[in-house]
Amino acid sequence: MKSWQIPLFSFDTRRVFPGALLVGDAGCFVNQITGDGIYEALFTGQCAAETIIEAQRNGDYSDRTLSRFDERWRAQLGGRFKEAEILNNLATIAPNIISRAIFHTS
Repeated sequence: MKSWQIPLFSFDTRRVFPGALLVGDAGCFVNQITGDGIYEALFTGQCAAETIIEAQRNGDYSDRTLSRFDERWRAQLGGRFKEAEILNNLATIAPNIISRAIFHTS
């Protein structure tokens, strides 16, 4: 049996390259807290498709044009990923407090 790490989200991950966009797990669109990524994969795929159609119409696949992809996914998912990042950081600093808050234990 083999396994691989889950590609957890980070705002530092580069997802736009000349002529290429990374979506879903390839773009590390996995929630740091829940491990969820199916909706994010579908949504980032849609954002990529819209961006590529736009780039194709303009005949421009440069970083600058493809950076619209980042604008699109951030508008919908950025807040969610920011919340998960904050909770993940808190869990690292004070795991007992987060555990009690999640599971309502004393």
